[in-house]
Amino acid sequence: MSCLTISHFFLEFLSTRSDENVRQWIDSIEHIIALLSERLKQRDSAYALLFEALLDITGSQIDESLAQKVANEVPDNTPEALDKVWEEEMVQFMGSEATASCGESGVIQQRREELGRVQTLHVQDLQRAV
Repeated sequence: MSCLTISHFFLEFLSTRSDENVRQWIDSIEHIIALLSERLKQRDSAYALLFEALLDITGSQIDESLAQKVANEVPDNTPEALDKVWEEEMVQFMGSEATASCGESGVIQQRREELGRVQTLHVQDLQRAV
């Protein structure tokens, strides 16, 4: 999905919200909108106006340091570069220390013992028993 397609869906969503809620949503992603706006502006794209209009709704201004930062960026639009930028870090739910000590925790051991004492309850149909 392109940036503009995502923007379209976001704007469509905002159209169903109250004015105050719209301001809150835009304010919460102001830094992203400002970055996109500045990048589009420096590429002489007319779509920069859309993002500037969104920032105007909340009264936000693009910081001059952001403009300088974007100007210093070296665009690399190769698929490999884009993949690297958007690559997510591998999630580890338990570090090597936690894995090594797994089962040694008193709480975990207590819970395992409780589960071991659980007895199955068998329910019989009383009408059949009669």
